[in-house]
Order: sequence, then structure tokens, then C-alpha cells
Amino acid sequence: MLRTGKQVWEATAKRRAIDLRREELEFHIQRFSVLITQASVLTGFAFESIVHLEVPEGTDWRIAALFHGGLSLCVILSIYVVVVGSTLVVFSYQLAILGAEGDSLEIAVHQLRARRLPLFFVGFSALFALVVASIALAQIKMGVIAAYVTIGFAILGMFLFQSTLRIYCAMGRRRLVTGSAQFITPEGYFDLATLQPNVGTPAVLADVDKIDATL
Repeated sequence: MLRTGKQVWEATAKRRAIDLRREELEFHIQRFSVLITQASVLTGFAFESIVHLEVPEGTDWRIAALFHGGLSLCVILSIYVVVVGSTLVVFSYQLAILGAEGDSLEIAVHQLRARRLPLFFVGFSALFALVVASIALAQIKMGVIAAYVTIGFAILGMFLFQSTLRIYCAMGRRRLVTGSAQFITPEGYFDLATLQPNVGTPAVLADVDKIDATL
């Protein structure tokens, strides 16, 4: 009865630990899904602008290069976010749910956590490239008010950068907990999510049975 109780406790502890890991997995997947959606919209908008907006003849080549270069960079970075983010979400979720190894969920969560900052940085870089292209577009299309619109976009870019940096410094750099439920053992840390309840015959009892069989 005691052995059965220990097995039930081990199985319950492992299930609770896996539930914590799954919550962390869902959290990261939701964040990446939002980023992928925004990058998809940004890709379509920038691509349509490249195709349909024409630069008039006589425009300063530097402004034209800034316009086309900003939009092209926006498309490139946004496509990177969409492709890499979608691949990461699909395969990490697949590994977490269908992985045959005991640490599949751990590996999936680790991969999501390790790539969140690079992907979000690329996404914000795509947005910055769009702001640069908008400044060039103001110089091309808006005539006498181009200077005022340029100042407006420049102020927008400055406030976006400043606000994002402040938010990151206030919250993004703080230490966060993970879904790992670890115990301290004499051998080191032990993750409950990798616990394998002992369902076999204990070695001592097996030896006793062998002895009894020989008597």
C-alpha cells in the first residue's frame, strides 16, 4: 500500500509539473502568434506600397533609394519573422505534444524562450524601416507640407523607440520564473516533469523472490 501511494504521488507530481510547463508553452506560443500576425499585415502593406506607389521623375535619387530601400527592408524582415516564427511555433508545439522523449516539452519551451528576443527585435526593425520609408514618401508625395509630415514621422519614431526602450527596461529585463518544477537532491537539481514513476518490482523484492525460489 505504501508503494502504491508513492507511485500515485509521483504520477500526480509529474502531471502538475507538466501542466506548469504547458502553461509556459502556451504563453510563448500566444506571444509569437501575435507577432506573426502583425508581421504578416506589415508584409502585405509594404509589398503593396512597393508595387503600386511610383516615384515621380526628377525625384532626388537619395529620397527614392530611401523609400524603396525602407519598404524592401520592411518586407524582408517581416517575411523572416513570419517564416521563422511560424516554423518555430509549429515544430515546438509538435515536439511538446507528440515528442517521444521524456524531455520533449522542456526542449520545446527552451527553444521558444531562446528565440523570443531576436524575433521581436527583427519585428521592431521592420516597423522602423516602414517609418523610414514613410518619411521618404512624405518628401515625394506631399509637396509643401512634406517637412511637417517628415517631422511628425520623426517624432513618432523617436517616441516609439523611447517608449519601447522604457517598457523593456522597466519590465523586459526583470528576472522571470519558468515552468520548471525542480527539487534539490544530493545529486543536484531534479525536474519533476522528467520523473518516471517506478511501476516495476523493486530490486530488493526481486532478490528476495529469487532466494525464496531457490529454497
